[in-house]
Amino acid sequence: MFGSLKNVFENSWYENTNNHIIKISTENQNTAWQIFSVYRTPATDDYLKINFNSDNEFKEFANKLQNRSKYKFDTTVENSDKIITLSTCYNNNSKERLVIHAKLINI
Repeated sequence: MFGSLKNVFENSWYENTNNHIIKISTENQNTAWQIFSVYRTPATDDYLKINFNSDNEFKEFANKLQNRSKYKFDTTVENSDKIITLSTCYNNNSKERLVIHAKLINI
């Protein structure tokens, strides 16, 4: 289902800024998300954190995700932002993940 996501590591994908927006449509609402990080990582769950003890802890987490990115997106992540994480196996390798993080920009 996410097979074409491997294209995010091609420069042509990054150069097409239309690719920097994820659109999700459900029965109840349509949303748009601005990508701020794309990377490969060993199979781990450290990028899936959802609970934070402080705004500073969330900001440190967001900075870590941005620093991992293959590309430098012109997107800032603030404490009030809602983020989404997409993750799938990379090249059918169950020990490596392709991860995309984005923040909500429109409902």
